[in-house]
Amino acid sequence: MALSRKFIWVLVDRDKSPDLVKKYNVSGYPALITINDKQQKIHRFAGFKKPKEFMAELEEALKRWQLHNDGKEWDTPAPRPETICAGAKIETFKAPATAVCAGIAFLGGDLWLGQTGKLYKIDPKNGEVKATYDLPESTMDLCTDGKVLYSVPSSWTAGSPISTIDPATGKVTGELVTAANKKNKHSGANGIEFVGGQLVVLEGMGGVLNVVDPKTGEITESIKTKETWQGGLAFDGTVYLLGSRTHVTWMSPKGETLKKVAVNYPIRSLGVVDGVVWAMEQPIFGHDKDHKSIQLWPQETKVYKLTFDK
Repeated sequence: MALSRKFIWVLVDRDKSPDLVKKYNVSGYPALITINDKQQKIHRFAGFKKPKEFMAELEEALKRWQLHNDGKEWDTPAPRPETICAGAKIETFKAPATAVCAGIAFLGGDLWLGQTGKLYKIDPKNGEVKATYDLPESTMDLCTDGKVLYSVPSSWTAGSPISTIDPATGKVTGELVTAANKKNKHSGANGIEFVGGQLVVLEGMGGVLNVVDPKTGEITESIKTKETWQGGLAFDGTVYLLGSRTHVTWMSPKGETLKKVAVNYPIRSLGVVDGVVWAMEQPIFGHDKDHKSIQLWPQETKVYKLTFDK
């Protein structure tokens, strides 16, 4: 209570004040925004917080307010570690775009990289873009059966189709609908791989691996793992690799966790070839002082090649 008295609280009903919602660019609820007399952002956060987390946010707001009052910069993003992972040899090249990664696959000796709305055919040796195609809307991840590419949208769990893409033209040549998903599950698809003649789709929130018949779209098996909030799926010929906000996880085909290596940046997409793990991070978004949405990290969008110790 004592901490709360250091603030002047104003309750805004989003339905009665839509102009304020638009002005402050609020998309998540509940949202708490601390502003100065010029209506600039001092601090903001959205979503439910447990008491300890909520108090920490208030303390952060007061710390920034003091910097503001002292005439100092108050909105500089917190620094982050220099490397994506301390437990790997790292090589990088600049991604072809700044857009959010939408999948990594390898076909015909080329790296196929999705970034929101676009599919890039890339020379993996030097990062040179050899061709660019349109990518189906809302694609989350890519995989291949060695002949064609498959793209899965986040809304696959709600009945949206997996698309088949011709690598020679970049054209969508077919759609595979999983009828059982039309019941509209709440979790989203975060990864796809082709393993043993079957598609495997990751429901990242619950860490479920769904084995899907590539001809009918039927889910033939759902493997529950002990990992949750996973993002990105790859298969090295023996085991799965899954990304997350904090780790790369090696997992058996039965869903058993075999190994975890900590990462410093959240993983969005993974691929693996010849023992090398290819990764792109999940961008972290925020707001500038004028409440406009901005990407805080990464400040340069890179493709990472990670060689882990065995």
